[in-house]
Amino acid sequence: MKQIKYVLVLLAALVLMLSTVISVSADPDKVDDVSIQAMVPEGGESSYLGGSVLVTGFEPSEGFSPGYCAQNGWTAFLVSSTEGHIDTVNPASGTQHMRISGDSSIGAGNLTGCFSPLLAAPVTTPTIPMSQVLVDLYISGTGGADYDVAPQSPTQGFLTARVNFRFTGPIRVLDGGAFVDTGATWPVNTWFTLGITVDPENDMIDYTIDGTSIYTGSIVGGTIIEQVVLLSDNFHVTDDGDFDNLRVDNDYAPIPTDVSLTSFGESGNGSYALYFAPVLLLVLAGAFVTMRRKNEAA
Repeated sequence: MKQIKYVLVLLAALVLMLSTVISVSADPDKVDDVSIQAMVPEGGESSYLGGSVLVTGFEPSEGFSPGYCAQNGWTAFLVSSTEGHIDTVNPASGTQHMRISGDSSIGAGNLTGCFSPLLAAPVTTPTIPMSQVLVDLYISGTGGADYDVAPQSPTQGFLTARVNFRFTGPIRVLDGGAFVDTGATWPVNTWFTLGITVDPENDMIDYTIDGTSIYTGSIVGGTIIEQVVLLSDNFHVTDDGDFDNLRVDNDYAPIPTDVSLTSFGESGNGSYALYFAPVLLLVLAGAFVTMRRKNEAA
């Protein structure tokens, strides 16, 4: 009888150990980094691109080749010499994209990823301009790494925004000193487009997925975008994170919704007849004079 009890105790201990292992592997002990300080790449400096717009698909025609992402003006975190990298296996368009995979030579929890070149700081007087980031993402599976998109202003020393694609599925944003669950989840094994629009004058950041707003928050720290960091926490299991078609505009002007014609002669602001009437009168007067002269000559 004692032997049976001893076996049962051993079995219970074994089950407890297995459940602990399973829970650890399925839910790694991740610590949220909610710092709003700007991130620093290898060497402490990034290449200067200048201008107010950055558009790239990481294509050969743009100067990119497969391999480590520290190329063509991009820089990376010091801890990894392989991640992120330019790849050809799963582009959203074109032939190449950026990918962040696991680096087994370093520990889980180390940040890996890539820093874009620096844009010129926009003129901030009399008002601070709006800015926008659009980027396509594809995350191959849950249960592994977190992936983040972090626009920042090294000149100001702060992150401007940070979007976290949690390994369990939620999309979170840095707001008010903490990561906030937006209530949206990212689609697995599917390309989608993240949009971040920063409006400093109204203390507002709007976050979208495929053009649909998922959250509106306050300014995080920086008020301009000079750089974008694409990163991961290296908790990869079998998953990869792909990034493509990055578009950054730090002097963004949204198209007004009332300028498109709803029908001929109309707009959101009213009728265009007020503008066309003088022109039409001149045309008709000219035609009348021409016809009269022809009649007199006949």
